[in-house]
Amino acid sequence: MSVRIVLDCETDSFIAGSEITGNVKIDLDKPHYARGLVVKLEGLAKLSWIEPYKTKLGLLRKFKFVKYSSEETYLTSKFYLVGHSTGRVYFPSGENVFKFKVSVPLHLPSSFEGGRGYVRYSISAFIDIPGKTEHEATSPITIIMPRAPKEELMTTKAPVKKDVQKTIRRCSCLRSGNLSLQVSIPQKFFNLSETIPVIIDMDNSSTSNVEKIDCKIEKRTEWVAQQPRNNSIVDSIVLVGIELDGVGPDATKSYSVKLAIPGTPLINIDNCSIISIVFVLKVAAFVKEPVQNLVAEIPLIILNPDESCTKYLENIKSTDEVVQTKNELGQSFGKNSMEKMHAQERAKKPLGKVTACSRQSNL
Repeated sequence: MSVRIVLDCETDSFIAGSEITGNVKIDLDKPHYARGLVVKLEGLAKLSWIEPYKTKLGLLRKFKFVKYSSEETYLTSKFYLVGHSTGRVYFPSGENVFKFKVSVPLHLPSSFEGGRGYVRYSISAFIDIPGKTEHEATSPITIIMPRAPKEELMTTKAPVKKDVQKTIRRCSCLRSGNLSLQVSIPQKFFNLSETIPVIIDMDNSSTSNVEKIDCKIEKRTEWVAQQPRNNSIVDSIVLVGIELDGVGPDATKSYSVKLAIPGTPLINIDNCSIISIVFVLKVAAFVKEPVQNLVAEIPLIILNPDESCTKYLENIKSTDEVVQTKNELGQSFGKNSMEKMHAQERAKKPLGKVTACSRQSNL
């Protein structure tokens, strides 16, 4: 006996709110009676990482490790394509083909692969024979949730300004003076590949030297764990940045900077509560004295200009650019059977030529 799932969409990729259609093919060497044929649609987010911590036992101090993890379920749909839970269905020998159609709910997070976790979906089918569960076929699928920009974002283009100040001290009792940093941008939302014009005003009223000013756009991925206790960790990567000259004592200086946002497509996981991605414009003035740097941050909203499904797919299954710690390697998901299944499927399919199926549901 063998069970196979053949999807009508060759890329196995679907937009949230559309329909998944295909066939379940069953090859039997002899006739069978069963309760029926079951189809399941599942989706979940899962993450984990390991952190060291110190323990003290008498005079001894040891390093131990704690594994933080979290899981969130989005889909657990299950239905009988043929038969029912108390039924008795006859399956003849040979090949049996059954068509199926299932709707993908709206408001799902898109499929996502990151350094510490993932959002994954799969569809599976099995013959419900009492006491037997070994004959099951599972196929990973990719779900895409296009981001619909809020209307107020598209109509409001108010300039955004951030002011920060700090008193510089050479020691606890000796003041060096004040630093003031002002960062201005024309609005807070931009499309991919757009250029962000940034105006920076630096007022150094201290006797210290501002050695340099960094201006960059960061992508921050936050992972939220719930076990064994609540904790979170943020991985940051710099998408684009520039280093500017510093400002001497008792001097002011203005800068006009243009930062080009890379065109890498974005993945919408807004409906995931344990993984979040944000973009931030960060401007930092570096002072020689320790712990005296002045930092201004402005949250950004970056949108895909055309919500192209193909562009999403080229980026969805690639590993996020965050760096895994040594503790994660071989531990986070290495023993997970779903991980192996998805890895095998990704190895089979070229990602550069895929498109999403978007047949809309009438349900």
